[in-house]
Amino acid sequence: MFPRNGPALLIRRKSCSDYALLSFNEVGGQRYSPAPLDVRPSEAGVTPDVCAARHRMRCTLSVRLSYERQAQREKAVKFGIFIYDDVEPIDLATYGVLSMARRIVPAIEICTIAPENGLVRLSNGLKVLADFGVGDAPDCDVLIVTGGPGWEAQAKNLATLEFLRSRKPHTRFASVCTGAMILAAGGMLDGKKATTKREVVPPERSPYELMRQLYPAIDVTSASLVDDGGVTTGGGVSLCIDATLHILEREFGARVAQETARILEYSRAWKANRREFPSIVNQQPSVVA
Repeated sequence: MFPRNGPALLIRRKSCSDYALLSFNEVGGQRYSPAPLDVRPSEAGVTPDVCAARHRMRCTLSVRLSYERQAQREKAVKFGIFIYDDVEPIDLATYGVLSMARRIVPAIEICTIAPENGLVRLSNGLKVLADFGVGDAPDCDVLIVTGGPGWEAQAKNLATLEFLRSRKPHTRFASVCTGAMILAAGGMLDGKKATTKREVVPPERSPYELMRQLYPAIDVTSASLVDDGGVTTGGGVSLCIDATLHILEREFGARVAQETARILEYSRAWKANRREFPSIVNQQPSVVA
């Protein structure tokens, strides 16, 4: 975890007294520009290796302080994750991605919201405790609606739909998997492009096809995710990770999203998904070469 203009890495060249300081301009050290550095011993009995080690330590401390100062300047964003009975547990990977991102941007705040606070029974028996119910939920900058078999009940839950509508003026909405069906039921996607889960096990009906049939005001599009007018809808199941990374990129910039993907060990999968199943952002395909 280093700032965009770091880290610094000291490497040894051909001679024992010739070292160079390489400043990595991109996260992960993809590109660098060498700057010669004289670290020949200035004290009797001190070897070049000792000098290099001392300088390496000073560089590391300097980079760490720079990174911490940058993290402190990052804006605080509060994320709310909407859950309910029969959410598919994998959709809580949204929470996991944000949790890892807090190592890079400590100002990130996360809470869970459900129709009622307290115990929520996810699909196949997993139990979690929601921080808030719709009646006492705090204001959130970003509200992510999760998906799972329980979406059908929530799409008919008037309290849930009213909660979503009441947050529309001051909240950036997102959904993962069939959470988009709940946003659709609340009218949050009318006039926009959107996507949702496609693949199912028969006789289950594809939510993607259901959205096209039930909500003609939505331009239903096949994509890994769609970001239209600030509303993000993600594709099915594991694509919740990609959608959350996209939200991080939108909120904090590419550096934070890329670094989060790296520490998730998801960089290659994210790149492959974007290449083979492009996202649509502002109605233009976003493809990684």
